[in-house]
Amino acid sequence: MHLFGSSAPYSVFPDSQPFLRWARQKGLIVGIVSIAEYRYQDVILPALGLNQGSEWDFGVFSGLVGVEKPDPRMYEIALEKAGNIAPEEALHIGDSMRKDYIPARSVGMHALLLDRFKTPDAESWRQSGALVFPDLVAVQDWLTKEEEIAAGQKA
Repeated sequence: MHLFGSSAPYSVFPDSQPFLRWARQKGLIVGIVSIAEYRYQDVILPALGLNQGSEWDFGVFSGLVGVEKPDPRMYEIALEKAGNIAPEEALHIGDSMRKDYIPARSVGMHALLLDRFKTPDAESWRQSGALVFPDLVAVQDWLTKEEEIAAGQKA
């Protein structure tokens, strides 16, 4: 059995692919920021049905860039790869206050957290001001409402 080139130890949440495709259809630039090793981009994600060009536009993978979360440089590289966009135009969705939320906010990005497993820490995340959602379906609903509010304010 040869697992090195396999996605065997990995799985994808069922809401991931629809959310990523929805975001790209909305015209958003979608990036993946991960502490994953080098083969994640070209082997593992495609084997899981998450392909560059249909579900995501660019990746920042520790194994390729030589930096790991929570180093804010991961998020600066993401902003560069997204087309040198301003941090306030970016939203980072993560599942760790320390490795995702705090470093993304430290470079000026918007950020929110997923609490898929009802972690005891989620309440303290909320108390510190973080937006916390149970899954990407809830994030999509929230983003849609935010978009409608923004459109109404422009009218």
